[in-house]
Order: sequence, then C-alpha cells, then structure tokens
Amino acid sequence: MPSASDPTSTSTVGRPVVTAARAGRAVLLVALVAAVLSFPSLAPNPYVLSAGILVLNYALLSTSWNFVGGFTGYISLGHGALAGLGAYGTGLLVTEAGLPSF
Repeated sequence: MPSASDPTSTSTVGRPVVTAARAGRAVLLVALVAAVLSFPSLAPNPYVLSAGILVLNYALLSTSWNFVGGFTGYISLGHGALAGLGAYGTGLLVTEAGLPSF
C-alpha cells in the first residue's frame, strides 16, 4: 500500500497528485511557448528576426537528429543533405535571382 508521501500515489478520486515541481514546469513551458510565439512582433529589426529564425531552425534540426541518431542509434545522412540543399538553394536564389534571404 503506497504511503501519503509517495509521489506516485493517487488521491481519493483516483487521479495522480499534482506536485509543485510539475506545476512549475508546466508554467515555465507555457511562458517559453508564449515568448517564442511573440518573438516576431517584438524583434526590433529584420536582422534580429532572421537570426532568431535561424536559431530556431538549427534547434529543430538538432532535435530531429537527436531522435534519429540518439534514441534509435541509426546513422542518418538525410538531415545533413536536406540542410545543405536548402542552404545551397537559398544561396542561389539570393545571389542569382536577387530575392531577399528571408
């Protein structure tokens, strides 16, 4: 029989007990999501906005690499190939077609 101080114990209605640490993490996650979503409207100039987009792009790429290469142990060269093709295509569009980078 679990004791009252056991973090996996349930309350009288059968739901898990919400701890302060878990609630704090949820509040922190909501604040982080709100900050990321409000970043485009708060960026002072287009350079900061494009740098922020680039940082988020690399964060997404590293997270996907962690899923494929870290958790499963498979070697995937597709991530690097797609990132390289995207960078090459963007470079061609900027230099040859005269389009803005973002």
